[in-house]
Amino acid sequence: MHLLPDMQSTTRKQRLGHSYSPDALETAALYFNITFRPVIVEPFLPRWPHQILESNKDELRHRILLGVNKDEGTYEMIYGLRKYFLDKGSAPKLPEAFSSNSTGPSPLDILALNIIDEDVLFPILLHATAFEYNIPSRLSPEREWTALEVQQALAEITGDYNIICPVIKFAD
Repeated sequence: MHLLPDMQSTTRKQRLGHSYSPDALETAALYFNITFRPVIVEPFLPRWPHQILESNKDELRHRILLGVNKDEGTYEMIYGLRKYFLDKGSAPKLPEAFSSNSTGPSPLDILALNIIDEDVLFPILLHATAFEYNIPSRLSPEREWTALEVQQALAEITGDYNIICPVIKFAD
C-alpha cells in the first residue's frame, strides 16, 4: 500500500526562522498535508491514475468520475491552521486573529507562511495571489476586514490549491 508522501519542509523553517517567531512557523509546511489521501492498492486502484491513463493499452477502459465540490478547502484550512481555529481541543471557531484589529500576523503573512509552497514563494506571486483572492494586508487600501472575509478567502485558496489545480493538471 502506497500513500502520498508527506510534504513537510524543514528548509522553510530554517530560511524564515530569522524573520518570524517559531510560533508563527509552527504549522508552516503542514498546511497542505492532505488528510484523506488516495490509497493505491489492488484491486481498486492498482497504479496511480496518471500511470493507468498514460499506458498505451487500447483494451483498457477508463471510468472517470465527475463531480463538483464546494468549500472543499475549509477542512484542510482548519486542520492546517489549527493553532488559530482550535482552543485546547474545543470545537473550531472563527479566529479573531484574522480580523483587522488583531495584533497577530496579517492575513498576507498567514498566506505566505502557511499556504503558499516555498518553491513558488516569490513576492510577485504572493501579491498576485493576495490580489486575486482579495487577501487583505496592512499595506492594502482596505484598512478594516473581518475574520470571516479572511477565512473565506483562505478557504478558497486552499480548495483551489489542494483540489482544483491537481485535478486540472491530472486532466491535462
